[in-house]
Amino acid sequence: MVTCAPSADSRRIDQELGTVSLTDIASLPTRIQAWKEQSGAGIAAYQVDLTTQYSALCDVLTTVRPDLIVHFAEQRSAPYSMLSTAGARYTVDSNIRTTHN
Repeated sequence: MVTCAPSADSRRIDQELGTVSLTDIASLPTRIQAWKEQSGAGIAAYQVDLTTQYSALCDVLTTVRPDLIVHFAEQRSAPYSMLSTAGARYTVDSNIRTTHN
């Protein structure tokens, strides 16, 4: 199993909004370790911004050659997109370009 971790943008957006997740979200290394303990299988993690690092994404896909890709990469904060024109443009660009890539 492979995961392409999101950039720090989602955490930055939470900070700008003064919000936190309703549930604790463990760090990626903690979640990978929990998966290994439960399943006995490993997960390779790659830090790739799917919006801006298309060539890095291609490199990962060429190396790993996954059978399946699940996309959960949308920018999750509706209030952020409503704060300003810049927030709205960031959200649209991120969601559409990431999905396209």
